Amino acid sequence: MDSKLMKKLPQRDEGGSFKIGEEGDGNLSDMIPLEDYGMVIVTRKSVWRVMLADNIDPQRNNANIPRHVQERLLSYGSDDPIVGRTLLQGKELLLQHLPETVSKYQGMQLVLAFTKELAAMNDELKELHEEYTEIQDCFNGSVRDDGSFVLPALKNLERRAKELIQNIDHMGGIVIEITKLFPIEIPQKNPLGKLIEQTEQKFGNKHTVTKAIAELNQKAGWWRLLRNDMEHPSASGMVTFENYKMTDSAKIEMPLIKHTRENSPFHSIDLIRFIVESRGQIIDLFETTLVLLCDSNTEDFAGDKVFVRNITKQERTEVNPHMNYRYDINWTK
Repeated sequence: MDSKLMKKLPQRDEGGSFKIGEEGDGNLSDMIPLEDYGMVIVTRKSVWRVMLADNIDPQRNNANIPRHVQERLLSYGSDDPIVGRTLLQGKELLLQHLPETVSKYQGMQLVLAFTKELAAMNDELKELHEEYTEIQDCFNGSVRDDGSFVLPALKNLERRAKELIQNIDHMGGIVIEITKLFPIEIPQKNPLGKLIEQTEQKFGNKHTVTKAIAELNQKAGWWRLLRNDMEHPSASGMVTFENYKMTDSAKIEMPLIKHTRENSPFHSIDLIRFIVESRGQIIDLFETTLVLLCDSNTEDFAGDKVFVRNITKQERTEVNPHMNYRYDINWTK
């Protein structure tokens, strides 16, 4: 909007300062501008969205709109790899050194969505682990006087497990959407296949990076099949969940996910182990895919090659200790 046509509202136009977050959130670590969405503020312990009054009321029809509105997005901040390896890594790689054909802010919206899904998954995992630990600490395994035995149980196991599998599949889908922002042709089936092809051309098919992205692509395919078989069971594939169970050897078996499909890596796996491993693998998939896409599409700086490299421990900062990659320039002048 032309600033000359905007109504003058002293409450909005006057300068001033304000505090971000709440007590205990720590100092500010980074700021990420996301156009109409507002400013995303990362502190040591949290992530906030700040909207100015003109974001909310661009026509300036309501003088009572506060100068800014804060919304807590996450109770994780730069001190946690959940934010450092996703949101802050995305900002570092997406908002600079890429051509205009790459929609940087759309990419950051996807990165933020990925981080939110990951945080929700981590919250549920924390609750499950606390409940699991409490059962382990309190369960004495004794038989009652009447000869009966009461098995322990995780509450609402099936609902919670299904939500976690949906989280994982959502995050895999977001990674694919990020891939579509870059100028590579995406096939409908095996959408990360083109990225693997580019990786093989750059590093060779025996390089650790090539093997890593191929393995993660295969895992992402199984996550999608797992969700499909969970929501649409059939003779060829279905998913069941078992709470604590007594075996014929009188041992108590931990809660399980069982995927009845040929060659499934999740044929019968401990629930907590599955979630913990999947959390690590989905972060690896996000990080590796983003690094490969950005490194393959950088624009030269003053005629010199820009590339993505790993950050050494000595280079890491106190306010951003978990981000693993940054841009560098191969100076020739």
